[in-house]
Amino acid sequence: MAIFCQNPNRKISGRLGPIYARIVKGPNIFPIMTIPTGQFYDAFTYKYPRFKVAVKFCSALSLYPSLKALNESLRGCFFSGYHALLSKNINFVGLTAPTEYNSIAVSGFGFSVSNINVTETAVTATIPALDTKTEVPTGASQVRFICAVVYSDPVEAEKDSPFQVTGVEKAVASFNFAASYSFSKNLSPYQLNLGTRYQRKTVYLLSVIESETGLVLQNSQSASAVI
Repeated sequence: MAIFCQNPNRKISGRLGPIYARIVKGPNIFPIMTIPTGQFYDAFTYKYPRFKVAVKFCSALSLYPSLKALNESLRGCFFSGYHALLSKNINFVGLTAPTEYNSIAVSGFGFSVSNINVTETAVTATIPALDTKTEVPTGASQVRFICAVVYSDPVEAEKDSPFQVTGVEKAVASFNFAASYSFSKNLSPYQLNLGTRYQRKTVYLLSVIESETGLVLQNSQSASAVI
């Protein structure tokens, strides 16, 4: 630790790399921050990569207005929907990318989807009759399907980041809640290009039950599949 009794360039405070500057009774003190070692270091090196993955995943999801608004409404005691989503996901991500155990919604009713797939042009899935999954609210009219496709395992790891998060959305008016539904939504040119650069796709899909005017009445958890 170094103490400067005089500083011609005024006092310094704050972190300077591994050094933290603070003023104590006049002099500047520059203690060197300790480097984690032993068991604490092992825990830090294990958790930090996952924390980075979770932050990138949740930050990217927050860029989609419908998904951001939905999670904001579900945030509970958390400061924001983003922080609630981060708390839900942080323990389920992998070292380099999200996994099928992650979620794009903070909470919701149970939701199972079959035949999730990413074809050459679209995301497809078979949605079960929603009235078998939840008590359909009074005034329910349409369903909005929100989907995130995470591209990971890059073909050229030296050129592309470990994963990319993209989204698709589809609203179905006058939805029949008593029948299964064949979901299909075309991919964007950007997503089609990512499909040639990444070898793994993880799809997350949820349903939002809305009134005729678009008021959110209920939402599901997200179902997922690895393609």
